[in-house]
Amino acid sequence: MTKVQDFEFLTKQSSNNLADIPDNEDLIVKYLVLRYVQGKVYTWVGPVLLALNPRQPNSDLYDRTRQDHFTKSLNNSQQELLEPHVFAVAAQARYRLACGLGKVHQVIVISGDSGSGKTFSACKILNFLAATDQSNRDQTESTLSQIGKACSVVSSFSTASTERNKHSSRHGQLVQLQYVNGTIQGAVINSFLLEQSRVTGVCNNFHIFGQMLAGLADSHLGTLKLSRTTLYKIITNDSHTILNEDYVKGFQETVEAMDYLRIGESQRHDIFKVIALLLHLRNIQFQERLTVGCDVDVQKKESSNALEGACHLLGLPIPDLIKLLTTSMITPRSRLQRRSTYYCTITSVEGCNTRLHSIIRYLYYRLFYWLIDRLNEILTSLKQKPKLLGVLDIFGFEFFSVNSIEQLSINYANERMQLHFVEKYLEASRSELASEGLSLSPPLSTATNHRERLAAIENCLFPVLDDACLIARTQKHSSFDQLVLPTSNASTNFIHEKGETFAIRHYSRIVEYSTVDVLRKNTDKVPAELVSTFSLCQNKFILILLNKENTNRQSHLQQEPGFDKKKKNTTLGKFKHSMDALMKELDEYDLHYIRCIKPSNHIDEGEMMKDFKQQLACSGILDALLLARCALPIRLEYKEFIKRYSKQVTAEVKDPIWICKMILKLVLNGDELQSLVHFGNRLIFLTEAVLYKLELVRDEFRSQCASKIQCLWFKYSEWNLI
Repeated sequence: MTKVQDFEFLTKQSSNNLADIPDNEDLIVKYLVLRYVQGKVYTWVGPVLLALNPRQPNSDLYDRTRQDHFTKSLNNSQQELLEPHVFAVAAQARYRLACGLGKVHQVIVISGDSGSGKTFSACKILNFLAATDQSNRDQTESTLSQIGKACSVVSSFSTASTERNKHSSRHGQLVQLQYVNGTIQGAVINSFLLEQSRVTGVCNNFHIFGQMLAGLADSHLGTLKLSRTTLYKIITNDSHTILNEDYVKGFQETVEAMDYLRIGESQRHDIFKVIALLLHLRNIQFQERLTVGCDVDVQKKESSNALEGACHLLGLPIPDLIKLLTTSMITPRSRLQRRSTYYCTITSVEGCNTRLHSIIRYLYYRLFYWLIDRLNEILTSLKQKPKLLGVLDIFGFEFFSVNSIEQLSINYANERMQLHFVEKYLEASRSELASEGLSLSPPLSTATNHRERLAAIENCLFPVLDDACLIARTQKHSSFDQLVLPTSNASTNFIHEKGETFAIRHYSRIVEYSTVDVLRKNTDKVPAELVSTFSLCQNKFILILLNKENTNRQSHLQQEPGFDKKKKNTTLGKFKHSMDALMKELDEYDLHYIRCIKPSNHIDEGEMMKDFKQQLACSGILDALLLARCALPIRLEYKEFIKRYSKQVTAEVKDPIWICKMILKLVLNGDELQSLVHFGNRLIFLTEAVLYKLELVRDEFRSQCASKIQCLWFKYSEWNLI
């Protein structure tokens, strides 16, 4: 086609499903760009929803009228595929949960690059699901308000500014709505993969630090030994915005949300004391002795004040805190299996800083998940075992001018999520279609590259970085060229080292990482004597945070960074453990996918189209499109289909295909039966429209049966009265 013919063809298209567009990548990209310009940000790719920058200002895409439209369509078992929208995915997930289709629990997985609208989409889904629950309006609205306030509090403790996004979520969040008898009775917030290395990093910190310094009254700051005129290293990059109105407003909203959730003034004060403690600890500085070892540098006023402020908030003698920060406890075992305890002096300033930073990160970790536990106590319903409808919002792929362990962890998480999408949806669907007599042409790309890249990262790169951090060093960490990567094909194909940086060829793009930063931040061994030292302090809330028995409710998606010497106490090791737990969790759900993409702002049209095409390919949309062209997204086993839709009880089914055809003839004509249904060896394949027709007939039949039973009961009751 010429450009004129392309434009004429595309302008005539009104399809909401990308599968209806001819198999031409350039044409597909142009069609999506045209829809985006027209304000149509959502497009179906089979059952997968493609969202192009869904955060649209001054739009009626998410108003109450649109919510009511999808709610009505859902409740009336609409016989046509819903128009593409984030509400449509939520409606389908809730419908399958209510009708018992598929697995017991459902989850909506929202993925995409940083800043592409994932968190925004998650909020819209939660609002819609609450609006669809009409049975107990007051309780639902109360539950929704609590969820919204809880998410607002969590956001303050887990959101930070980055080069590309002013409010970037630095953790993964799975909000699980608890349904009992078809209504929302409560919720659980599972937070995982918290970027706790940010607490001691050199980049912008979590918003709660700036909010507290900007929003607390001067008198309250005084009790915490804080001052707005002091430069706190933990928020160095945010210091010029301490009095920013956004921080003041954010702090007010956080306090109001805590108050609404019945987190009283006393508990809020305890929380703020821990935040203040971390501010003080990060300002402590060290100096080497003239002999051997290091001391806290009390000659510098900033360091001396920080030490006094930290000990004041802990209720701990100054010598005890100095000993914790400048000495290390070792407990060698003798031949008689007796343990002796010794304290050795830390010999370098870097070693003391590493120890201090690990303590700060650990305390913030304990505070954050204590807060999650406290919020879940308020939100969770324990009346009955509920069905769960989850919304998973995980941080997106990102790269900056300088990339460190934060970007490595995030991009590794995205590699795992992308492989999960390819394996569980693309490859599994392709294999299933092939075994049932439906072939794809051309064939899908396989997950081989994804698996080899992850193997290189997990089995080659991570062990080298972990070992380098665990080796005791008196000097600075060696550069990467002094480390030895296994020279397997997997590592050389995807990982390249160059001086003090190394590059990984990710599924999306090549990203370079600073070796020095990664090695420095990867060391995350919490001192074994931390608990015994802090057990002497008078701050009871600190004791609660460090008491493991009080954190049994903590999300099982979390890796507890304790003191197990058999495990590698590194940031990357703990992060991988959390990802393993998340992948295991997702296997228990039926998954619904939303892929968010943010079109670039290239002035040159050719560059914009090239970038757009790359995003579509990397996100798996182009492969999903091949599956979508089969146009039969619903698949059920014959026994399951007959059990659900047959009007007669059949003890033994000799010819299941014949019975299925008889059932389908009640709702479809001959042509529709040929085009909208495929009978495989083990499965029957349907369109969404056919499923809704079957569900409508099933509901009408069950209603008729209920009416007959009611009439017979009334007659029986009248006969007994005579």
